[in-house]
Amino acid sequence: MKQTKGGLPSALAIPTYWAEVNPRPFPTHSARESEWAKAEVVLKSGNSMFERNRIDLGFCPIS
Repeated sequence: MKQTKGGLPSALAIPTYWAEVNPRPFPTHSARESEWAKAEVVLKSGNSMFERNRIDLGFCPIS
């Protein structure tokens, strides 16, 4: 198997055109922010379903 300059077989060498997607040392969003965003989506969808059921069952008076 052909060797690279670093001594690794060429099949295991990392291509030079690969770039780091997020070069910053910290992620763009913390895990806590991500969890809150997911929870917000779940709460909003549950609330809209509750409102639709309330209207369908006639509990919401029309003014």
